[in-house]
Amino acid sequence: ESSYALDACNQRLIKALFFNDFNAVLKYSEKYFAHRSDLQHWLRFAGRIGDIYSTFFGGLSCFILSRKKSQPDLISRGSFLMTEVESWSHQCQWNYENKLLLLKAERSY
Repeated sequence: ESSYALDACNQRLIKALFFNDFNAVLKYSEKYFAHRSDLQHWLRFAGRIGDIYSTFFGGLSCFILSRKKSQPDLISRGSFLMTEVESWSHQCQWNYENKLLLLKAERSY
């Protein structure tokens, strides 16, 4: 049942992203990680694409919302998510460096 919850969170996250609803993106990113921690023993590779979506788009949403709504606490959450993308960038620069640079640009904006 929880694997379906992960899929549902990802689908809703992408839908919210299409409609520029960054509050919902952040909400579904957090729900994804809450469900994923329940399944840590089972999911080694199955949730990886969801990890990327939730981490990257969650980080972008944190930085965008912190700027638009003057919520400085979101900057620390976005920075935490950005460190995860940074570690992926060290492992596979080809796939993750562009995402890391976009997160850094949004944080600096």
